[in-house]
Amino acid sequence: MKKEDILKYINNGENEYIEFKEKISDEAIRTLCAFSNYKGGIVIIGVSDRGKLKE
Repeated sequence: MKKEDILKYINNGENEYIEFKEKISDEAIRTLCAFSNYKGGIVIIGVSDRGKLKE
């Protein structure tokens, strides 16, 4: 995936197929499993729920 695509997802915010996680955690793993067991989706690590990049 290109950087521009990721930034577009971040700018558009979370939805039923896009989820932001600030760090890899148990919650992030559960979200990945849920997406893989349903219709799929994208989890972007390093982004807050408000769409701010974490350093």
